[in-house]
Amino acid sequence: MRIYLTFTLLTCVILSSIAQEQLLEKLSESFFKDSTNYGLAVGIVHNDSVKDFYYGGKYYPNNLDIDDRTIFEIGSVSKTFTSYILASMQVKGIIHKDDHLTDYMFSSLENKKVFEPVLLKNLATHTSGIPLTGTDDWQVLQKDQRFNPESQFDLLTKEFIYEKLAKMDSLNNFGTYRYSNVGLSILSFVLQKKTSLSYQELLQKLISDPLQLKDLYLEVPQDKVHRIAMPHQKELQVPLIELSDTKAAGGVKTTMPDMLVYLNSLANPKTKAQKQIQQLLFEPQFTDNNLKHLGLSWGIYKLAGEQVYFHNGGTYGSGSIAIICPSKKLAIALFANSQVTSEVQSYGIKIIEEIISGNN
Repeated sequence: MRIYLTFTLLTCVILSSIAQEQLLEKLSESFFKDSTNYGLAVGIVHNDSVKDFYYGGKYYPNNLDIDDRTIFEIGSVSKTFTSYILASMQVKGIIHKDDHLTDYMFSSLENKKVFEPVLLKNLATHTSGIPLTGTDDWQVLQKDQRFNPESQFDLLTKEFIYEKLAKMDSLNNFGTYRYSNVGLSILSFVLQKKTSLSYQELLQKLISDPLQLKDLYLEVPQDKVHRIAMPHQKELQVPLIELSDTKAAGGVKTTMPDMLVYLNSLANPKTKAQKQIQQLLFEPQFTDNNLKHLGLSWGIYKLAGEQVYFHNGGTYGSGSIAIICPSKKLAIALFANSQVTSEVQSYGIKIIEEIISGNN
C-alpha cells in the first residue's frame, strides 16, 4: 500500500511537471511569434520546489543563451525590494511604517508642515500625494530647461526632487492612490539616512546576505556585465534604464534563481523574521473606492479564488512580473528583455491561475 501511494504521488508530480512544461511551451511559442521579441525567463516555486525555464537570447533571439545566470533589469518590481527593506528594518526595531516622513526628512524646508501627514507607509502605497510621476508631471518636467529627452530620468536627482518639493504648498492627492516613483525613492532616502548605508548596501545586508542571493544589484559589476540580457524596443537594443536618484523605484537587476529565492521567502516563509516581514508586506494598508487593495508595494488581488500579491515592471526595453500566492506556497516570476510588460503580465496570470486551479 505504501509503495502504491508513493508511486501514485510520484506519477502526479511527473504529470504536473509535464503539464507545466506544455503550458510554458505554448506560451513561449506565442511570445516568439513576434520575431522582435528576444529573451524570456519563467520561474515557478511551489511548496519549495523550484523550476525555471529559459528561452531566446540576450542579444539575438536565436542565440538561445538566456539561462540561470542571465541578469535582467526588473523595472518597478524593484519597489518590492524597497518595501522589504522597510519591513525588515521594522522587524529589527530600527524604523516603523507608521513613522512620519518629517521625523526623518525635510526638517530644513520652510514648507515642511505640508508633509507632516505623510507616513512612511504612504510612500510605499503611492498615497503620499507627492507628485513628479504621472503624465501631467512629465509635461511639467519637459518644460524645465534642464530636461533631457534622450534620458528623461536624469533630471530626478535628490537635489531636484527637494527643489520641487520645497515649492509645494499642499498635497492635493494625499490619501488617494497615485503611482509615484518619486514617493518610493523618498522612502529609500529615509532608509539610507536612518542606517547611513547606501541602497546597494541595504540590499546586500537585509536581503542578499540573509537569503544567500548571489546577484542582486543596482549597478551590475563590470565583470558580470556580459551576463546582462540587454533590453530591446522591437529590434533596437537599448541601454539599461538610468534612473538617477530614483533607482530604488525601478533600477534593480537580478537573475531568475535569486528572484525565486526571494519570492519563496514570502510565499513560504521559514524563519520568525521572514514570517513577520511577510505579514507586514501583505497586510492591507490601503483600499480606495474602486476596491483597489494595497500592501507595502504589493497589489492585492483574487485569482482563481485565491488571494495573490502582485507587482509588474516595465522599462524602455524590458518587462517583468512577480505574483505570490501564500495559501498555496506558490510564486511565479517572468522576465523579458523586450518591451512587453502587458504580454508578460498576461502570461504570468495564466500560469498562476492554471496552477492554483490544479490544471498544472
